[in-house]
Amino acid sequence: MMKNKKALSQVVSTVILILVTIGVIAGIWATVQNLVEGRLEKTGSCYGLFEKIRINDEYTCYDSGNNRIQFSISRDEVDIDSLLVGISMETYSETFVLENKSVNLVNVRNYPSDSTGVSLPTKEGGKTYYVYNINSIPEKIEISPKINQNQCGIADTISQIDSC
Repeated sequence: MMKNKKALSQVVSTVILILVTIGVIAGIWATVQNLVEGRLEKTGSCYGLFEKIRINDEYTCYDSGNNRIQFSISRDEVDIDSLLVGISMETYSETFVLENKSVNLVNVRNYPSDSTGVSLPTKEGGKTYYVYNINSIPEKIEISPKINQNQCGIADTISQIDSC
């Protein structure tokens, strides 16, 4: 009679150990799955941007007489929340955000009217801007879109900037 109780106790212990192991594995899987899905969603928002938003080098130049840079952005059929623009000089950099709505940004104006109230180019469109108080020829201009509240990486860079 004593042997049966010990055998039953070992079976119950083994079943409990298996259930605990399955529970731990399920918990780890749920955590990993949430992390992976979050990263995939963020990456998916920014996927496929190559050549869909770009700096147009034909209309980009530095005007040393007016201490300003003129640059142009072209946009294909892509939804963008905003666009981070970075202009890098040898000793400093200038950054600002273009949005879908018109906003007044310090030192940033519309080309050719020189008016304030700048915004992103519309879908399938382009816009050219002036940025003032640029005291030397920039080394590069970079643009990084924000899509579905996710800041994407650099979509385009221009490093050969001619004089106007």
